[in-house]
Amino acid sequence: MIRVVEAFTKATATLMSIEAHRSGVGDWVRSDRPIRRASEDRLDRADFARQIAAGLVSQPTTESVVVAVVGSGGIGKSSVLRLVRAEVVAQGDSACVVDFNPWLYAGDLELAAHLLGEIGGGVPRGVEGSRR
Repeated sequence: MIRVVEAFTKATATLMSIEAHRSGVGDWVRSDRPIRRASEDRLDRADFARQIAAGLVSQPTTESVVVAVVGSGGIGKSSVLRLVRAEVVAQGDSACVVDFNPWLYAGDLELAAHLLGEIGGGVPRGVEGSRR
């Protein structure tokens, strides 16, 4: 998975450079706002996001999975995560997606406490193993 993500980030950087050159650096280059839906995707990331989502949804429910999207600032990591999230929700009838931003917390203990709180709050009632 790491090699796929690395290849994606390099390809995205190349596409961004080509598009910026062609368009004379349009509005989308100046904005650092991540896209919210596939209809806004100008760099064909939606298919990549669909593939990641399909892999996540097809995992056995007894296994935990971690996906890292790694890349330079402004490369589109947040956009990819938003697309993956939308696809997981669309494809997975029992998917539970929890959004968490680790940059909001200063120390390890604070980060761990908030992460566990978000996960606990995101698990629907009645799910096996939940305390809710």
